[in-house]
Amino acid sequence: MDGITSRQDLSTEELIAVLTTQNDKLKIELVDKHNDYQDEIEFLHAEISAAREEVATIKPRSDRFQKALKQIKDKYSNHVRKARVYKSQTITDKENMTTVQKNLQNEITELKHELSASKKSLEKATEYYETFIELNHEISRLKEEKDKAEKTIQQMRDMLLGESS
Repeated sequence: MDGITSRQDLSTEELIAVLTTQNDKLKIELVDKHNDYQDEIEFLHAEISAAREEVATIKPRSDRFQKALKQIKDKYSNHVRKARVYKSQTITDKENMTTVQKNLQNEITELKHELSASKKSLEKATEYYETFIELNHEISRLKEEKDKAEKTIQQMRDMLLGESS
């Protein structure tokens, strides 16, 4: 109790004053922790919003990828059929087919890059979500500590009120 050897050395008024001071300090600490937690929660909400926005961008990319892949498959199927029909045609037709295949390969390569970027975005969103879960657990734990501190303060008040009467 701040350098005082025992409770018996204090009068009731002094003891109340010491405990009130300690109580006030605990209240200030509690308010400071609460403000820190509020700031952390606001930060987490911002992080979660950013992660949600990033996840929202992944879905359209995936849809575009699926659509483009279907178009590529359709184009490829059409070109294969044409190649079978025109198998006996001239070298010029073969060159056209080669050009089409190169274009398709370029499209496939571009889509692979887009898919890779989507995967990276998804991984980052997953990291944000895992961090959010960890921080939620930490906030819960800190809330429990706060509740315990408030209970202790109430018990000290009750004890003081019991001693003063």
